Amino acid sequence: MTVCALILAHHKPRMLGRLVNRLKRAGIASVIHIDAKIDETPFRQSCEGTGATFVDKRVEVYWGGFSMVEATANLAHAGLRDEGHTHFCHISGDTYPIVSDEKLVSSLTEDLDFIDNYEAKPGGQAYKRIAHTFLPDTRIGALSHGMPHEERYVTADVVAMFEDIARVHAVKAAGPFPWRYAKGANWWSLRRESLVACLGILKDKPDFVDWFRYASNPDESFFNSAALSFLDAAKCRPCPVLSVWNVVPAPYEFRSADDMHHFNNTRCVFARKFSSEATDLLALLDAQG
Repeated sequence: MTVCALILAHHKPRMLGRLVNRLKRAGIASVIHIDAKIDETPFRQSCEGTGATFVDKRVEVYWGGFSMVEATANLAHAGLRDEGHTHFCHISGDTYPIVSDEKLVSSLTEDLDFIDNYEAKPGGQAYKRIAHTFLPDTRIGALSHGMPHEERYVTADVVAMFEDIARVHAVKAAGPFPWRYAKGANWWSLRRESLVACLGILKDKPDFVDWFRYASNPDESFFNSAALSFLDAAKCRPCPVLSVWNVVPAPYEFRSADDMHHFNNTRCVFARKFSSEATDLLALLDAQG
């Protein structure tokens, strides 16, 4: 059994290079998607000699948009081309293993899927993300903080979407999401058959996909909801990536050796986000073998 890491990155090329080298040491292959808005040259340079694969079909990724799902799907298709890969972990470029290589591989190759699939019911705050119609992949609907209102204008691309937006809005207004909606982290580890099933849903269930194409933060719910609605719940465990959210700003960025205590008593095998300058901390993690 072998593991393939599906890595989304848009900054910190040095951090990405260090991550890929650490994964290579553990025998884990890396497939990388760099946001199409970003020059990927420094990322390729940082990963030279690692054997990492860079996805040619890049997507312009927007925070909280369906573009995140599309980029992840492109990563997954690229990773699945190697029939030897049995498990696929989806992580960001500022993620890093917090356990030994042996434990990392043994955990990720269990006969389980590690993905948050906490159900969000109608009427709750999280459910509003799927119930309403959003346009997060456009200027007018950008969800990222701090975007000046002068920049939130309609473009020709959005005008061309109006008919499709109205169609989906009418479907959402007519009744609740007809499947089970899950909200969780957008990082996961799936067995090959589970990942293939999720991609099949993306391809063959357009009615399901429509709800997420115009949802808020579908990267934190599409694969999660697919797992809850269509995969074996008895085989699902929570996200394998630790993030610390009870801080401002969140999530917490790990920077120094003083942060090692965060990794005690956790079932997670990865953590994020790491600073590119966290060299002492990363060295301690590497020394775990």
